[in-house]
Amino acid sequence: MALTWLFLFIVVAITLAMLSWPDKGLAARWKRWRAAAEREMVEDALKVLLDHQSETVAASPDALVAHLGLSEATVLRLVTRMEAQGLVQTRGNELALTAEGEQWA
Repeated sequence: MALTWLFLFIVVAITLAMLSWPDKGLAARWKRWRAAAEREMVEDALKVLLDHQSETVAASPDALVAHLGLSEATVLRLVTRMEAQGLVQTRGNELALTAEGEQWA
């Protein structure tokens, strides 16, 4: 019986270590993957906005929804994040790249 509890303790300890090991555990890998996915989303949105800007066509959140295939809620969070980072400016329903946003794109 004592060996069973010891074995169970070891399995739980190893599992927790695999999940939470700094820089190498599953939680750290998931955070890095999530950050990379968000960065990619921002870059894709900036490219769409740059394309619209070079064609002198006003870009809107609806254009991002159409081009990126994201939900409206996701695009609104994305625009809010890009605005906070100083990459875009909103004028009513229109989106415009800032100088920093153009460099990123």
